[in-house]
Amino acid sequence: MRLPLVALLVVGSVASTSCRPWRMSEPDYPVPAPSGAIPPNLSRVCVIRGESFDDKTPFPTWDNGALVGATRGGTYFCYLAEPGIHELTMGNENRATIAGILEPGKGYFLQHETLPGGGITNVRPVWLADATANALMSQGEYQILTDVPSGFSLPPRSFVVPARAGTAPAQAAGAQTSTPYVTPPAQ
Repeated sequence: MRLPLVALLVVGSVASTSCRPWRMSEPDYPVPAPSGAIPPNLSRVCVIRGESFDDKTPFPTWDNGALVGATRGGTYFCYLAEPGIHELTMGNENRATIAGILEPGKGYFLQHETLPGGGITNVRPVWLADATANALMSQGEYQILTDVPSGFSLPPRSFVVPARAGTAPAQAAGAQTSTPYVTPPAQ
């Protein structure tokens, strides 16, 4: 069956508006800084993505199931979390998970390392030491999520991600755990 051109345009228009992209921009309100004082009863996590072959594709990040932000090539963001067990999942089609025990008053840096593979971009989360993280952030830009696809909610302007209860993290559905459950390097 052949549809008239007008019907095709309407269908295309509906499809394109129902699927919003991940959008990011510089924050226009106070956000956790990647350096400086950390509240003694909390931890700070900064997620960094250096320049890569796939700079334009955003990779969302979830901590214990809560959407906390996203990165594109050359961007980073930070958030506060309760000390304890945290499982971070990142990526789009291929998701990867890394877990760790966060300590109070300490900061942590996590990199979205991107790897080509089979027509899609694979992501590998890697805990970073301070010097490496600071070098990447000095070349990058702090970005926050400003719009998300249907079915997702923007993180609140101010939030603290609760620690996971229990002694071992559960692997997120569809995610591959890329590293063992460890205490990440803290700043």
